[in-house]
Amino acid sequence: MDTAHYGVGRSVDVVFTSRRLSWSASVLVFPILVSSTLADGLSPRASGRDTTGPNAQAWLVDITSDAGLQFRHRSGFDGSYHLAEIMGPGCGLFDYDGDGDLDILLIDGGEHPSRGRGTAAVTSRLWRQEQGGRFVDVTARARLSNHGYGMGCAVGDYNNDGRPDVYFTNYGPDRLFRNNGDGTFTDVTLAAGIRAVDWSVSATFVDYDCDGLLDLYVACYVAKSGEKLCSDAAGRPDYCGPASLPPVSDLLFRNTGGGVFRDVSREVGITDHPRRGLGVTAIDFDDDGRPEIYVANDGEANQLWSSRSDGTFVDRAMFLGLAFNGAGQPEASMGIAVGDANHDTRIDFFLTHLTGETNTLYVNRGRAGFDDATPVCGTAAGGLETTGFGVGLIDFAHDGCLDLIVANGAVARERAKPGCTLQAPFNGYAQPNTLLRGSGNRQFENPGRAAGDFGGPIEISRGLAFGDIDRDGDIDVLLAQCEGNVRLYRNDAPKRGHWLSVRARHAGSGRDAYGATVRLLLGGRSLTGVVNPAIGYASSSDPRVHFGLGDADRVERIEVACPCGGRQTFPGGGVDRFVELELTECRP
Repeated sequence: MDTAHYGVGRSVDVVFTSRRLSWSASVLVFPILVSSTLADGLSPRASGRDTTGPNAQAWLVDITSDAGLQFRHRSGFDGSYHLAEIMGPGCGLFDYDGDGDLDILLIDGGEHPSRGRGTAAVTSRLWRQEQGGRFVDVTARARLSNHGYGMGCAVGDYNNDGRPDVYFTNYGPDRLFRNNGDGTFTDVTLAAGIRAVDWSVSATFVDYDCDGLLDLYVACYVAKSGEKLCSDAAGRPDYCGPASLPPVSDLLFRNTGGGVFRDVSREVGITDHPRRGLGVTAIDFDDDGRPEIYVANDGEANQLWSSRSDGTFVDRAMFLGLAFNGAGQPEASMGIAVGDANHDTRIDFFLTHLTGETNTLYVNRGRAGFDDATPVCGTAAGGLETTGFGVGLIDFAHDGCLDLIVANGAVARERAKPGCTLQAPFNGYAQPNTLLRGSGNRQFENPGRAAGDFGGPIEISRGLAFGDIDRDGDIDVLLAQCEGNVRLYRNDAPKRGHWLSVRARHAGSGRDAYGATVRLLLGGRSLTGVVNPAIGYASSSDPRVHFGLGDADRVERIEVACPCGGRQTFPGGGVDRFVELELTECRP
């Protein structure tokens, strides 16, 4: 594996293996040095002064054109205002060809079926990253063609061959593509037993039964047949709200091995509780050795599915304080971000909502459940003015505090915002995006002009995907838009500390250990992250766990809680580098 250098000091890739299960016991370690050399200081950019005034350095810089990306999403708008037109798209960042560089997956819509007319199918696009950080459209060569009205994507290695496979969510039948390992994909939807889906938006791969195989949870929205024409307060045609459309049940496909899935939705009990699902993520937030599945529902109680010993699911969202906001009200939940927002080593949730509602921060209190900390965290005012979709908790500045980024765009017509360049009727749905700087103790503040290019355009933003595009040690951002151009943002935030990027993979198969919790011990404090690509809305991010370390210049040790039980401890070491962990005691 080669380590690319982009003027940010010196970095290293290291692979560690371990056979101990204790968090803190001494370990037998077999390090394999993959490429040279240890970091010896902050990058040149790290010495920049972080300000929020008029001369502030932009945190996110639009490099779409420089990267060679040319893609515009087509909603298929025809004046009939079908809801699917305004709900997509998501996007994806993943290394499909195993060359160490992140590639880009973009979701398209097309002509939407309406009033008895046929559908002109289009395809989503795969862009391969070439030398120099430019991207080339390889969709035809890779045979990754989702000929359907696309909504989002999920990425995961369902057959344990070490290669990421792709699942497309659609308005209509979904599609599953197997990665062949030679730069191409094969459509295995029918052979894999994936039955037709009415309308799905987000999905996640998760080993819910802990058998070593990734299963597939699909969040479904509303019935297609229920669509009708609605109008706004002025009598103009507009998109219907979700309450006017019947919900449909989510789906759970159990991986039975041999590349075949079985629909177990009814037998686990999720079909008894249909909701209007939009966002979904899966993590073991309470360290009980079993992953939970958290579903963001539109205008209804959110669901947190936990598996019982008999294989059935129980919804614990109400009991844990995750179903409603602090006032006991359901909200129009879209995207889900996960992260330790208040540095207590527990994973918190942040959900995005509709204009007029607050985006909500749920702080994890352990056995006491979750508290709605929105009124005191500094995010309430901005959320009231926008409709949030894609979202992430990311330490852009490496100061040890998670920052908040939200992609915004309305779903009901509003007055056009000054500065919006979209034509009617789309200008009535365009909103500015949000970037809030984390200042510690779950507090967020407006960075002003430091938001850079991300905070400038007023468009209809939807999915966000996160990953280190240029391998310089910080997290960059991919933004998907409805009826707009894709945007790729480079992270140029002035750095206030060091970083570490951790990839945790199962030994043998090489599959990323989805759901594993990674904890860094830094001498008196610790940082916690989760191997989880399914964050945000209808999108898939790089599964590497990125840490901003602040002023810590050395990691004491790395502790990993396996997604289905068991723990391993690895040596620490230097900072500003990429580390790979081979998990020998986790299920493959």
